[in-house]
Amino acid sequence: MLRSFLGMDFPSFFDTSFMGKYRARRFFLTFLRFMQLNVSFFLMVKDQTQDTTVYKVVVNHEEQYSLWPAHKDLPSGWKEVGKSGLKDECLAYIKGVWTDMRPLSLRKKMEKKSN
Repeated sequence: MLRSFLGMDFPSFFDTSFMGKYRARRFFLTFLRFMQLNVSFFLMVKDQTQDTTVYKVVVNHEEQYSLWPAHKDLPSGWKEVGKSGLKDECLAYIKGVWTDMRPLSLRKKMEKKSN
C-alpha cells in the first residue's frame, strides 16, 4: 500500500503507528539535511567560480544595448560600442549610457505624436 505524504508516495512502512511516524520524520530530516548540504555545496562552488570572460558592449539599430563575449563574432544587426571588459564593468557602462529603455522607433513615433 502506498501513502501520499507531502505530495510523494512512500512505501507502507510509513504507517500511522508511532514507529512509522518516527521513521518518516527521521527519513525526512535526513533527506532535508542531505539537500541542504548539496545546495550549500553548489552555492559555494558558484561563489568560488568567477566569470573571467571578457565582454564587448554592443548596440543594435534600435539603440538597445547588450553584452557579447569578446571572442565570438558579432551577430548580424549589432555593432560594437567600443567598451570591453569584465561583465560588471560593461554593465556599469550600459547603466550609465542607456538611460531611455524605449526602442528608437518607439521614441520617434512618440515624438511625432507630440509635435
